[in-house]
Amino acid sequence: FDLENKATVITPNMVITGSVDSSDDILVGGTVVGDIKTSANIKVENLVLGNIEALNANVSTGRVKGQIETKISFNLGCEGVVVGNVNSNDIKISGKLKGNLEAENSIFMTSGSYVEGDVSSDDFSSEVGSRIVGRILTRHTDSDYDFDAEFDFGGEF
Repeated sequence: FDLENKATVITPNMVITGSVDSSDDILVGGTVVGDIKTSANIKVENLVLGNIEALNANVSTGRVKGQIETKISFNLGCEGVVVGNVNSNDIKISGKLKGNLEAENSIFMTSGSYVEGDVSSDDFSSEVGSRIVGRILTRHTDSDYDFDAEFDFGGEF
């Protein structure tokens, strides 16, 4: 995240009502009531009431109520709170989220994290102390492996 060069900074006392569209990195230190879209990165340190689209998103200490879609990664810091679904390539959750998580690649939850919703990815891992109220769905991509044969060893179930 590069605040020195080409960044849109929404300062702590600033309130924006309406959509924000940028090709630069965005730092939300204030409040945005509306959707945010950037072809770069976004970092939320305060409040967004709207959907977010970005290359990478980091909700470090902020709160978001809306859908979040990123092309590469999403990180929810330990003080961050999100109410809404998240769709990304890779997702790391350290804070609290109420919504579904969908990752093309991986989802990782740290100790103390909380998700209320379904989690779906190719790879899922979590530390002891993370909590999920919902389903964990991992997609199987190895078409050469015969699961039916592995579990067919006789007897009735």
